[in-house]
Amino acid sequence: MMDNRDLLRIENVDKHFGGVHAVAGFSAQVGPGQTVGLIGPNGSGKTTVFNLVTGIIPVDDGSVRFLGTDITSWKPHAIVRAGVGRTFQNIRLFHGLDVIDNVKAALCGGESYGFAAALLRTPRARRVERQLTEKARDLLEQVDMLHLAEERPQNLPYGLQRRLEMARALATSPRLLLLDEPAAGLNPSEVVAIVDLICRVRDRVGLAIFLIEHHMDVVMPICDEVYVLNMGRTIAHGTPREVQNDPAVLRAYLGE
Repeated sequence: MMDNRDLLRIENVDKHFGGVHAVAGFSAQVGPGQTVGLIGPNGSGKTTVFNLVTGIIPVDDGSVRFLGTDITSWKPHAIVRAGVGRTFQNIRLFHGLDVIDNVKAALCGGESYGFAAALLRTPRARRVERQLTEKARDLLEQVDMLHLAEERPQNLPYGLQRRLEMARALATSPRLLLLDEPAAGLNPSEVVAIVDLICRVRDRVGLAIFLIEHHMDVVMPICDEVYVLNMGRTIAHGTPREVQNDPAVLRAYLGE
C-alpha cells in the first residue's frame, strides 16, 4: 500500500557519463498535492534527475516509482501516459503552428481519426477536431492565453512562451508536473506572474509539482520541501527556510 508520499519515489538513483558521476545515490519523494523544489548550482545534476525520471536517459542504478509502479525502464511516452508531464529548460514549441495548434499537438488519449477521415472531413473527424479545439481552448484559458490562440509562438514574449509550454504539458493530463526552471529568462514582474500561475494551476487541477529553479523568490513561496544537489549529490533537504540557511548550501552557492 502506498503512503501519502508515494506519488513519486526516487530511490538511490545513479547516473554516469563516462567518468563523470552526474547523479550519485539521489533519493526524493513527492506526495499528492505537494510542491517540491530541486535546487543547486549550475551543473549539479538537476536536469539529469528530471531526464532520468521521465525516461529520456536510462538509469544506471536505483529506481523510480510512480503511483507505486516501477517505471525505471519505461519509455518516455509510456511515462507521459501514466501521468507525468514535463516542461524543459530550453523551450520546445512548434514555430510553424499557431498557439492553439501547439496545444492541440500535445493532447493525447481519447478518440482519433485517420488520414482518409481528415481528408474527407467525415463527421467523426469534425467531431474529434471540435473536441480537441475545446480542450485546447480550456488549457489556454487556464494559463491566461486564450486571447492569443491564433498567434505564432515566435512572436510572443519569452514569458508567454513559458506559459504556452506549461499549457502543452497540462495537455497530457498529468498527475505530476515537472517544471524545469519555469522562471528562467523572466524579468521580476514576470517571475511574480509565473509564481501566481503555478499556484493557480496546481490548486485548480490538484497537481503535484516537482520543480527545478534558481530563483529563490519562486522556491520560497510555493515549495513544501526542497532538495539541494551539488556535484550530483544531495547536500541538504528540508523546508525552503531550512535549506536557505544551511551552511552546506551557502558554501555550494557562494564557494565559501
